[in-house]
Amino acid sequence: MNNTSVIRKFDFAAAHRLIETVPEGHPCNNLHGHNYECELEIITKLNREMIIDFSKLKTVINTVLFRFDHKVILNSSDSLICILKNLNQKMFLLVGDPTVENMTFCMGHLLMHELVFSMDFSKVISFILRMSETMNSIGTYTWNLGDSQCRVQERTVVLDEDIICYI
Repeated sequence: MNNTSVIRKFDFAAAHRLIETVPEGHPCNNLHGHNYECELEIITKLNREMIIDFSKLKTVINTVLFRFDHKVILNSSDSLICILKNLNQKMFLLVGDPTVENMTFCMGHLLMHELVFSMDFSKVISFILRMSETMNSIGTYTWNLGDSQCRVQERTVVLDEDIICYI
């Protein structure tokens, strides 16, 4: 059987730094920003049916995107958290460094959680999220659905209105 897919592109801007995955003195130890470019691909067994209305997909993406866009994304053990909190900076915290791989995994799970309520998963084969940190550095995460498709759970905790932690 042939597969059909749709792709929605979107972008966001955010700052981050890496404290565990690169050696001390590495440029990525410093707080810096990127304009991330992303695309979400939904692959299905459908041939001529609409997979999802693009306006609905845009709404789903925006529901998740506000957590990342113009935020400081940090490792939940980063010493900058207290300083930035005192400066009223909005943050998104991850367990582990905010590498493009970790951010892609996190955003993908949040998107899937929202998509569960917005579309029929019965014919979906997989979701692919691609996130480019730079023109040449791209993280990809693929979710092949199988039987686990309805077990997606949102794993975020709102610590206060300015800090969201993905666990």
